[in-house]
Amino acid sequence: MRGERRRRRVEVALKLGDAKHREKLTVKDLRSAPIWMQPYAYREFGETLRPVLAKDPDVNREILKGCYAPTILCTVRDHPELVAQGWYHRNERNLSMLRFWQGGRWVEVMELKARRPLTLIAVPKIEGKANVEFYLLTRYDFCAVRIGGTLHRVAGPDKFKRQKLGRGMVPRRIVEKPRSTASAATKKPARRGPVRLVGAKLGPLRSPGKMTLKECLKHPIWVSTYEEDRADESAVRAVVSRDPNVSGDVLRKFLEAVVVFKVSGTNAYGIGTYRREEDALSSLRFWSGGRWETKFPNGLSVPLTLEPLSRILGQRDVRFVLNKVTDLSASRVTPSRHRSEQSRGRHVGR
Repeated sequence: MRGERRRRRVEVALKLGDAKHREKLTVKDLRSAPIWMQPYAYREFGETLRPVLAKDPDVNREILKGCYAPTILCTVRDHPELVAQGWYHRNERNLSMLRFWQGGRWVEVMELKARRPLTLIAVPKIEGKANVEFYLLTRYDFCAVRIGGTLHRVAGPDKFKRQKLGRGMVPRRIVEKPRSTASAATKKPARRGPVRLVGAKLGPLRSPGKMTLKECLKHPIWVSTYEEDRADESAVRAVVSRDPNVSGDVLRKFLEAVVVFKVSGTNAYGIGTYRREEDALSSLRFWSGGRWETKFPNGLSVPLTLEPLSRILGQRDVRFVLNKVTDLSASRVTPSRHRSEQSRGRHVGR
């Protein structure tokens, strides 16, 4: 009786169609009903879904409360031949389990033959908002994310990166250039190697354990390019530039960057990982005894003011402060606070 009552409540709030196995969904099915769900009340298990029948499809509160994650249809900007389906997660503001209709069949995101980044546009409304955009930034992202949502990226064997997608990480609209009609014999070979950066290039692969202080002073920004090189997951490349900058382009493509810094008032140097959303330096290491050490160096006392040897998002003279030896990261300080600290004559003990 309780099960019947639950079904009736769902049917009153939502009009649902006949059940169909997820693997048998066609583009025609999704175009006719761009929202599919597996209602909790129906106690249907496995891969069975039911279409939400509505004149103005909207992933509303009733749908989000009534199932784990509704499957929705998306179009792909600048790619009219592509459509996609994915599970919408409200808390993480992303689409997982992505599939694209390509070559007459559904293909997984890792099999998709299309240049990234891609912008997916939801066909139904999302909680009353039309044309919601989701971004698939690289070929190693397996979720398409709304601004403020959680990005998931393959970063090595059984290793994944999770990070909130900031507005500055979203690329400007990219329009594919029309293909040349030149013969195959005159076409240039496809470019291989690491990704390109605006105003910079990437140096050769290096193992973090073999990075010297001299190299780091010459190139104060390093990034992991596992996704492009298929090398050891810890291998890194220097960002080579006349005016080094942890730019939005660098963070969009690599999510984080290893930044070289000097400890203010000393001859000590270190490295730390910068992420835009945290706006701090974490995973700190200091140059000691001819190598990079995680141990806090002898002869220094907190608080430490860390001075990056590069610009941070275009800004010069950025400072971070490590307040305690046990702190996991150094927080960014405002210029006014930094000047007040200098005026007090605070210095680092040796």
